[in-house]
Amino acid sequence: TWNYVEPIQVVKGGTATGQLMPALAGATAGASLGVSGVIPKVQLNVSHSKLADLRPADIADILEQLNVEDAGAMLERLDTETAADALNEVEAALQYELLSELDPERASDLLEMLHPDDAADILADLPAAEVERLLSLMPANESQPIRDLLRYGAETAGGIMTTEVLSLAQELTVEEALVYLRQHSAHLEMVYYLYIVDSAKHLVGVVSLRELVVAEPTTHLQ
Repeated sequence: TWNYVEPIQVVKGGTATGQLMPALAGATAGASLGVSGVIPKVQLNVSHSKLADLRPADIADILEQLNVEDAGAMLERLDTETAADALNEVEAALQYELLSELDPERASDLLEMLHPDDAADILADLPAAEVERLLSLMPANESQPIRDLLRYGAETAGGIMTTEVLSLAQELTVEEALVYLRQHSAHLEMVYYLYIVDSAKHLVGVVSLRELVVAEPTTHLQ
């Protein structure tokens, strides 16, 4: 497991201040390495490409066993997509602390990479001023869906819904719809149902992904 093959080293100002240690050990040893006003960098004893191959949940396990300062430094060094996915898997109580360790631009970038409903879940428990600061750093088209979701309570239907759905024009054939689906669904968290719309974007029907896959290719959605 990563406990044995993913050691870390805490480095300050380019000089090693501790021996290589497993992440579990870093959770306690890292606390004694802090220097006021200096943010430590975490160097992994494996390539970043190998770390990115770990499941986000596994990276989250590592983050949760480091002190917050070192975990934040580790997030800084990961690529944006990997860091965002790992942040989304971290326990809710730790997410805000990790965001606070990051530069606001970096924190905003990670939230922007997440699906709007996941980003809204993380931001829901943050102070309103902090939420506004992070959202203001995003493009309006990225922040608005998150703002819309934050208007709803966490336990309401609005609070658990997502704004990212895939709609298909009713004129398409099944074959054309599947091609469109392959081209436009990569960013979607889940695709169980597809929504059929007319030229005015009015909903005219719903089809499940299973129904679409088993239908005759030349059949029109309408």
